[in-house]
Amino acid sequence: EEERRLIEKGAQVWILPEQDGHVDLTEVMRKAGREGITSILIEGGSKVATSAIKAGVVDKLLIFIAPKLIGAGTDAVGDLGIDRIEEAIELEDVKLRRMGKDVLYSVRVHANERNQPRGGSIVNHRTEK
Repeated sequence: EEERRLIEKGAQVWILPEQDGHVDLTEVMRKAGREGITSILIEGGSKVATSAIKAGVVDKLLIFIAPKLIGAGTDAVGDLGIDRIEEAIELEDVKLRRMGKDVLYSVRVHANERNQPRGGSIVNHRTEK
């Protein structure tokens, strides 16, 4: 019913395989590549961010930092299964930009064996500098 309604409104609906009870992000990227889509914004909470990083489909992070303290707060990224600093996913090309009172922290995610897509390369990413 929902699928039909979206299609009637002009949306394209993709039915893709699941991984661990959620859409398989690697398959989303493969499908997007076949459709000629070279850039996708993945927005969500820590579970979505963690899944995308683990799946190896993230090449850039945009993180907004507000000048507020809330105590323990909420994790921006969950457990990536990294136990040693030598295994850390490196961030490169760090850029900071003030946006009102907030700060936008923009970084490129350096690909390594910890965050490579399952099954190899997905699409050629094209991002703007």
